[in-house]
Parts: sequence; structure tokens; C-alpha cells
Amino acid sequence: MTARVSVVVPVYNEGAVVVSFLDRLFEAVALPCEVLAVYDTPEDTTLPFLVDYARREPRLRPTHNAYGRGPASALRFGIDQAAA
Repeated sequence: MTARVSVVVPVYNEGAVVVSFLDRLFEAVALPCEVLAVYDTPEDTTLPFLVDYARREPRLRPTHNAYGRGPASALRFGIDQAAA
């Protein structure tokens, strides 16, 4: 599947809340897509939930923000990494 839409989602210590968000997002997007969930640090509480979710949902790409911290740099990095 080639992604026609890339969705960049900055995350920071969202924990399990990210699961229900991703469920709703994937239900809403009908086009072939990829979702880049961009996190700042490996200590982020969201990361274990992203890794688990990505095992069963290949459209999810947990992505480490190499540009620094914060939502603005996460968005920039995600856009630069996006396939679509």
C-alpha cells in the first residue's frame, strides 16, 4: 500500500489515551495512509502503547523526533519523514 495521506501526530506522555485516539483516527481515514506518531524521548509514556499498536496496525509509524523537543519540532520532523 502506498500512502496517499500522511498524518503527523506529535505525542508527549499521552499514555494509554493514544490508543483510543488512534482507533478513532484509523476508522475515520478511508484513504491509504500512514500515521507518524512523533515522540521526543524514549522515556515518553506513550511509546510502549505506540509500539504495541504498531505491531497490529502497519499504517502507524512511531517516530523519534531527531530535531529536538516540542510540538513544533515534532511537526517539522514528521513532515520531513512523511511518505505522502
